[in-house]
This record gives sequence, structure tokens and C-alpha cells, in this order.
Amino acid sequence: MTTVRKAIISTAGWGTRRLPITKSIDKCMLPVGNRPIVDYVVRDCIKAGITEIFFVVNKGSTQLQQYYSDNAELNRFLEYNRQQDLIELARPPQNVVFHFIEQDSNEKYGTAIPVALVFPHLQKGESVAVLGGDDFTYHADGTSEIARLIEAVPEGQNGLLTATAPADELSRYGGVDFNEDTGLFAGSVD
Repeated sequence: MTTVRKAIISTAGWGTRRLPITKSIDKCMLPVGNRPIVDYVVRDCIKAGITEIFFVVNKGSTQLQQYYSDNAELNRFLEYNRQQDLIELARPPQNVVFHFIEQDSNEKYGTAIPVALVFPHLQKGESVAVLGGDDFTYHADGTSEIARLIEAVPEGQNGLLTATAPADELSRYGGVDFNEDTGLFAGSVD
């Protein structure tokens, strides 16, 4: 089994499919329940044993940094109002290191760019999970989809977690085709 301790989570981009809300809220910060989408990805990474996460963010964006930092003022407020039980909900995850790397939205754009931006921070031959910050899989039983994927990948190989979409909607998302004859994948973004 491959050991993966680092993840790259791409969160840059304008989220144009979700306008107008993404005009003021980063797409990865859109709420699902009382948490942003990206937090489901982060918690899945942590369950999978990942201890270092590289976020690739829009240049100048600070929403993720704020979310994954401790808020001393809020903690004091909760203590003062005898709501100490809520402090744990506001605390960032423990035993994980977060890095924030900016991507200029006026420069090159695509799914490989975040990997290229983080590449100098990786060791030669090191395995890393590459994830989208606005896509997640949730399991009510608490299991980790990322751990399942890592477990399924033989040492020295790579894996891909995919989903299917109707052909008439691919232009909204891009797609990956598998050629049965060659055994190769081909990606496209329309």
C-alpha cells in the first residue's frame, strides 16, 4: 500500500457556475450544512492519515486561512458567555499543517497548475493526493473515501477517483474518457 501524508487541494478559480454567490464567497467556502465544502475534503484527508495540506488559493484570498486558524476573540467571547463547549467547533483541526499557495487567476489555469505550484515543496518520489476543494464524497458511516482510494493503489502506481456525468453536461465540467483498446485515459475540458 502506498503511504500518502500530503495532499494538494485546489481551491483557486472564480466559481462562475455558482455566480452570484461566488462573487463574495470562495467556491470552496460554500456551505453544506454548517461547514464549507472544503472542510469535508480536509476531514476526509485527515481520516486517511494525511498530515500536511497544501491549499492552492486565488491570489489575495484569505477566507481559507481565516477558517483554518484559531480565533482568539471568538474563543474569549464563548468563554465569557459560558459556551466553552462551542470552542472545539471553532478550533482548526489538530495535528495537520496547512500551507497556502497563491495562484494568479490571470496566469495559466487548469488542473495541473496547482500541482506545478506545489511541486517545489515535495520530495522526489513522494506520493501526494490531489483533490478539488469544491468536490467531496461524504459517507454517513464516517469512512474515508480518500483512504479507500489510497488503499486500492499498489505501491509505485497511481489512482484516480472519478464520477460520471451525463454527456450533455460535460461541457460544464470537463471529462475523462477511458480507451478500452489502449488502456489510456484522455482528459478534456470543453
